[in-house]
Amino acid sequence: MSEPTQHVTELENRLRALWDKLEGERKHYMEQIRRLEEAGDELMYDNDDMANINRWHKAKEDKP
Repeated sequence: MSEPTQHVTELENRLRALWDKLEGERKHYMEQIRRLEEAGDELMYDNDDMANINRWHKAKEDKP
């Protein structure tokens, strides 16, 4: 394998490893967000205050 080809291959491998790491982190944080939303849902319904429940649902809908 020529030197330029080897460098390209190394860069591709490093990029793939970084992408995999970021994807793993994204999945981790999405799972945390899902758990927090579920916990918030339980708290809101236990509180049974419609104003708080509506604000909670609006905040979830407005998230990026």
